Amino acid sequence: MTSISLLDFFRSGLFGPIQLGMTRQEVYDLLGEPDGYGYPDTHLMKAGVWLYDAIELHFSPQLWLITTDHISYPDWWGHSESISLDAWLFSDGRQPSKSDLEDGLTKLNIPYQYIELEQRFEDDAVGKFLFESGVEILIGVKYIYEGSMSDEQDDGPDEERIVVIPNEDYRPDKGWAVVIKNVNYDLM
Repeated sequence: MTSISLLDFFRSGLFGPIQLGMTRQEVYDLLGEPDGYGYPDTHLMKAGVWLYDAIELHFSPQLWLITTDHISYPDWWGHSESISLDAWLFSDGRQPSKSDLEDGLTKLNIPYQYIELEQRFEDDAVGKFLFESGVEILIGVKYIYEGSMSDEQDDGPDEERIVVIPNEDYRPDKGWAVVIKNVNYDLM
């Protein structure tokens, strides 16, 4: 089992021994079989997305994106058979706030730049932490989906709408981590 640290990922852009530009076979040789794969999911070595713990590796055909948007889903974290992920503040599906991240990164002397982003839609990111490695943590507003997302209901087409939680703790200016990613679009 390979040990991987999100803090090291922030510092270096490397996901353990994995770096952008690798082939599926190179990743497989280093990490073993992924916990899941898909898109298209007909064959492991053709799948566009591999999942290790809560982290997605995207191939086209080389690895061009290492990401997760499963931050607030505790069932996605800590169940890998291939890697042991030290998720730092993100352990157990914890969704750290912007201020939690600022405090933690400052205490660990990890340099970053925080960039405010224009929010056009309710679920857009409001800012991002950018590390020298190129890794980003996007900050958004906590929101929930209202409406049916189940295939089991037979009452017409699924409809949903985003509802921003109107709690003082979830102010847009405070924000919460919603995505972690390292991307190189040139490899797509």
